[in-house]
Amino acid sequence: MAKAKLVTRSATTSTVTDDNLNKASALTHAEMDSNLINLRDSSFGIADDTSTVLQVTHDKTITVAGAGTVGTALSGDTLTITGSGITATSTDTLQNKTIDTANNTITITESDISDLGSYITASSTDTLTNKTFDANGTGNSISNIETADIAAATLVTAADTIASNNNDTTIPTSAAVKAYADSVGGGGGGTITALNNQAENRLVSIGSTTTELDGEANLTFDGSTLTLTGSAALDGVTIADNVITTNRSNDDLRLSANGTGRIGISTDGSDFWNNALYNTYYGNPNGVVKTLGVSSIETVDANTAARNYVLGISQNTTLSGSSASNTNFRQRTLNLANSMDMAGYSFTQASLSRGPKAASFGTNVVNSSATASTLYPSNAAEFFVSAWGESGYAEGNLTITEAVGVRSIMEIYSAGGTGNFTFTNAKGFLSGAYVDTNDTITNHYLYHAQPGNDGAGGTITNSYGYYVASSTGGVGTNYAFYDASNSLSVFGDIQTQAVSITDNHITTNRSNDNLYIQANGTGRVNLGDVKLEDTAYWADLFGNPNRIKGNALTYEDLSVNPNDLTDRELGHGIYMGTKITASSTNSNFRPRAALIGSVVDLAGFNYTNTNKFRGPLGAQIYGAVLNGTSTDVTINSVRGVESSASVADFTGTSGAITIVEAVGNMAANFHERNGTGDINITNDYGFKWNPEAYHASGGTGVTTITNSYGFHVSANNGNATVTNAYAFYSTDATASSRMGAIRLDNQSGDPTHGADFSWIYAKDDASSSEVYVKDEAGNVTKISPHNTAGDWEYYSVNSKTGKTVRVNMERMIRRLEEITGETFIESE
Repeated sequence: MAKAKLVTRSATTSTVTDDNLNKASALTHAEMDSNLINLRDSSFGIADDTSTVLQVTHDKTITVAGAGTVGTALSGDTLTITGSGITATSTDTLQNKTIDTANNTITITESDISDLGSYITASSTDTLTNKTFDANGTGNSISNIETADIAAATLVTAADTIASNNNDTTIPTSAAVKAYADSVGGGGGGTITALNNQAENRLVSIGSTTTELDGEANLTFDGSTLTLTGSAALDGVTIADNVITTNRSNDDLRLSANGTGRIGISTDGSDFWNNALYNTYYGNPNGVVKTLGVSSIETVDANTAARNYVLGISQNTTLSGSSASNTNFRQRTLNLANSMDMAGYSFTQASLSRGPKAASFGTNVVNSSATASTLYPSNAAEFFVSAWGESGYAEGNLTITEAVGVRSIMEIYSAGGTGNFTFTNAKGFLSGAYVDTNDTITNHYLYHAQPGNDGAGGTITNSYGYYVASSTGGVGTNYAFYDASNSLSVFGDIQTQAVSITDNHITTNRSNDNLYIQANGTGRVNLGDVKLEDTAYWADLFGNPNRIKGNALTYEDLSVNPNDLTDRELGHGIYMGTKITASSTNSNFRPRAALIGSVVDLAGFNYTNTNKFRGPLGAQIYGAVLNGTSTDVTINSVRGVESSASVADFTGTSGAITIVEAVGNMAANFHERNGTGDINITNDYGFKWNPEAYHASGGTGVTTITNSYGFHVSANNGNATVTNAYAFYSTDATASSRMGAIRLDNQSGDPTHGADFSWIYAKDDASSSEVYVKDEAGNVTKISPHNTAGDWEYYSVNSKTGKTVRVNMERMIRRLEEITGETFIESE
């Protein structure tokens, strides 16, 4: 086969002495020839397992030769190597192979290989016979051999026992070894050879050498009684002296009898289950009391007997932090619960002594002697809340906000169930009396509260004889006291948490607290001697009384003879009295006897009814008369409202009183808002007068109003000096006045003029009322131009010249007509 050649142009040897050619310029012919020669003459190495290396140059031929089970074949450009067997030096992991390990050898025969083209591979399934595996050979190992791969005759199991297979040709399992060790060593693996500390009835334990038994002096058993001195550590509990504790962390200690058995506790050896006194009061406890019975029976002399409390339960807690929100702080010394599932059935036996009870307290007193006995007192149960400062405690202040001796709660909680629970009568406290003939209860108290103070200087702020807290759920009728016979309950003064009723005086108890009187639902509060709907004339004046949704203040007397009255009769009074103690300009001094307001939130909607009697009204005050007879009657004055700003000084003192502004009636229309929207008021009236008369359908009477005054100012009664008397007054100089015909009463003379104003007025002129004007300078001009003869004249008094000018205008015009020949006066 010809060698591969890289042909250069002429050179046969390289002329390049430096491998780092000039890379910045093109190769010369000699440099290119040298590179090709060097590439042709280069070689690469092939090494075998012995690290022998063959350098392959362009003139070398590599032969791939087969050996053993490996053959080679070259066809064209393809070299094929066939055969892949296990050799003595190869490293292979056998899978799915069956190895015959008889006589501790592995033998592979030629018959196990069908032909040279089929060999054992790492993943092939083959059975090897007559083969020898050297597991200790370099690089050799056998893995994943299990007991199932070992012949049954070779492997000794626990069932076969080691003792019956005493030979050097079998292998025992761990279970067989343990079984044999337990059989000969009692589980300890050793042989006991001695028994020490022998004594009668002693139980034994294995000594520290595991070859001896020690008799335990603190643990004995005589066949009927097991005696242990010291502590007993059991699986769940430890008994040390007279204390039983659980071993597992936070584990419960439980006492449980077997089957229908119960637990009885007694310190005097008495048997609760055969207690005659309990049997008399509650019945035989056998079969009734299911769990626990506590018994104490003794006979004592009342003169020398010490206290005897059959059962005491104590819970002591010391706080280590304050809290106002933790709802889990619930120190409960005793919780008694009696739960019964009705399971769809009913129990309706009508006796309050039957049915489930969470607790029953009974103190039974009898007299077994014919001699009369007296006992004082006898209590069925006593509940008390105490603050007892025992010795050793610091004397810090202690405040108990709510000290509750007995608390009664009726609870319905269905926990999301669909059934409805109903209590027909929920009685927080029920007191009954059962008395046989000839027996007597002198005083039967439904509830007896006896507040006391045994401490020196102590204070009980509030002592409640009976207290019912407010309900938190839906309660139809909640009775603090209820008497089924509706008998009279007599109280003295009454004090609740919020109010006190002392005689006929109701006051609030908390400092500066309000007193609220509120009706239920749509009802209203009616103060007065008659209901609003029972009054004679309310419906006639204002319509249906049910329109009044708030409060009603009523007084009605339908049989008043004015001749019999010795003083004024006033229906209702609203009064506010204030006495100031210092002079001030403080704008917050605003004593207001009454504030009446009606506020409507239009909330984006319109109300445009044009009737002036509709829409919100702050107050409507009505003074009315009527005549229920056919006889004509007269009354001089009826006033709808009288508003007076006055000096009412009844003290008789000599101090002067000055009021800068006395306003009898002030109409101030306040238009205020904080929003950005405009306020548009078409007509803003300070005072509007509407004289109107209404006649019901069918009425034929005529209403006659002789004088209708929109505004009337009476003259003063002469006891006051009035500097300026204004019937109308506006501080707005630009304000115009719109009126009908104006009547000007005669003045006694010309008014006093002044700066920045003029007068228009009437006064007599030759016994005739005439109209005059007077300007700022004091000039007076008559503007009703008639003299005593009835002629039109011009009259004016000049204040600067002092001249009085009278011009007969009619005479002057007639003379002018004569001169001009024209007519200026036209008569109609």
